[in-house]
Amino acid sequence: MLQKLNNWLLQPHIAYTPSWHNTPVVIGVSIFIFLFLCIFEPFQLSTITDPSFRIRLILGYTLIAPLCVHFMIEVLDRVFLNVYHEKRWTAASEIIFIMGLILIFAIGNFANSVLPNSGKISATVGGFVSILFYMGVISFFLAGAFVGFRYYRFKWNDGHPAQVGVEEALAYPASSEIVSKMSVEESILTLVAENGKDKLTILPQHLCYIEADDNYVTVVFQEEQKIRKELLRSSLGRIESQIRASHIRRCHRSYMVNLQKVYRVSGNAQGYKLHLWQVAEPLPVSRGYAKQVILSA
Repeated sequence: MLQKLNNWLLQPHIAYTPSWHNTPVVIGVSIFIFLFLCIFEPFQLSTITDPSFRIRLILGYTLIAPLCVHFMIEVLDRVFLNVYHEKRWTAASEIIFIMGLILIFAIGNFANSVLPNSGKISATVGGFVSILFYMGVISFFLAGAFVGFRYYRFKWNDGHPAQVGVEEALAYPASSEIVSKMSVEESILTLVAENGKDKLTILPQHLCYIEADDNYVTVVFQEEQKIRKELLRSSLGRIESQIRASHIRRCHRSYMVNLQKVYRVSGNAQGYKLHLWQVAEPLPVSRGYAKQVILSA
């Protein structure tokens, strides 16, 4: 039981990255908290008879939450690059992140309750514990929904091609071959080494990527929800000639990638990177392959 829990905590998770894509999250947090406070009136809001005083408290609580989310994702991510690195971000990191977010929520809400209203509300340890408790209850459902949304969104992308931004798509002229719909081939993929004896047989959709290493290639694939690696003595070009699946393409002189595993494309025309589900390190895309890979990812 403990071993299963430990394995789950160490399971790779999608790290947070500063991006405009976080804006809907911030707005969603604000709307959720505003509606929650107006409907359920926690923190003894129902006992406040002064309407303007109650509105100030609610607006303060509403604004503190998105500011905390913005601080944790946009600011700390840029300061502690190693901590937020995809290679180190696990399910345990996600839990610690949310716990820290809840604590900052509590501190901010306590300050919002006491500092501007010291004549009406006294600062006590019990008051802080009460706010911490309420924030824990509120944030539990919000955090659970958010983490679940992130997990299942990327899980869904595990079997679907990712989409890139319009700016990246306009960087290269589209061709009929690239914009054609990629077929999902269900046939068995068999990769044979140079000696003709050593071979690896997998489903094409289970392949993550293939990396060249001198006279060998490392085949990284998914098996029973776990990532496995197999070494074959062969050149990458020889392996490439054995693959017919249209969604498995060369992205670099040393890499081939399964585009169905890509959930995000980062970088620009000077150097793109492909981020794969359940793979810690992003794969590089060389300029020679950018046109056919980026528009298809």
